[in-house]
Amino acid sequence: MVPVGTIERVRNIARRDTSAAVLIMGEKGAGQELVALDIAYAMLCPEASEGQACRDCPVCRSPERGACPDLLIVKPRSAGDQIVVSQIVPTKEHESSSDEGRVPCVRDFLQARPLVARRKVVILGRAHRLNPAASNALLRLMEETPEHARLVLWTDAAARLLPTVRSRCLLVPCELPTFDGGEEPFVWKLGGGAPQMVAALESAPEFLLAMRSFLEWLPSARREDALKASDDFQAMADALVEAGLERETPTRSRHAALIQLLGNALCAELESGNFHWQGLLEDALEGHRFVQGMVRFDFVCDRMFTRNLPLRRG
Repeated sequence: MVPVGTIERVRNIARRDTSAAVLIMGEKGAGQELVALDIAYAMLCPEASEGQACRDCPVCRSPERGACPDLLIVKPRSAGDQIVVSQIVPTKEHESSSDEGRVPCVRDFLQARPLVARRKVVILGRAHRLNPAASNALLRLMEETPEHARLVLWTDAAARLLPTVRSRCLLVPCELPTFDGGEEPFVWKLGGGAPQMVAALESAPEFLLAMRSFLEWLPSARREDALKASDDFQAMADALVEAGLERETPTRSRHAALIQLLGNALCAELESGNFHWQGLLEDALEGHRFVQGMVRFDFVCDRMFTRNLPLRRG
């Protein structure tokens, strides 16, 4: 679901095989991470053609298993964290840590030649979270990047990235997709416009069909159907796990994820001018907060539907 223009830009860069760092930037949810992976595959693949990876050779398949020795993905270590200098270059802290299970810093990783791939590639995610020391270390690395190495950065807050880092990158704007001449696809509404979620939902067609059927039935339901609606909706939490969209535990994670999907679909209805479900949306947003706060999921679902399905008239 990433716009064709963006894909063409990154494939042109991959085709030229430039050694300059690439910065993929755009609004949150525009698919920067997917685009970064796309260009990284093309840089790694020994069978790449016209800026595209073959997606079938052992090198292309290995990143999917998290097993490519020539790809390093660097991100903040946890939510709210920064990318620190020890992730970019060796420091005393980095050298004193145990070798077992240690993730190499970017400089050490890039100094070694590729083992199986065409290039050594580092994807630096959420690059705007580089702290000042890490930004300066990255700048020095950009000036002396080995010929066999490639750097791909992505961000959803380019203004917060050090200007000197931006100026040393080939910039790829990643735009939110538009749907000229037609309505947004259902999967896009359900995924809230986030390409990663849309891609995950598209790989789970049975869940997608069940969710669509439920939402198409809901406008005809009445207050007497509230408990049925609640039970049917709760059952889809297990379907999330079966579809591989959520893990079995913790249960509140998949409960919150399911309510978030409902909220996404209802938001899309409101944006199109359908205010019928405004109350249900407000209760879904509140319910999302409730289940994360350990309120029982069945109580939250019963409350959402009994409060918002209309009484049968006549």
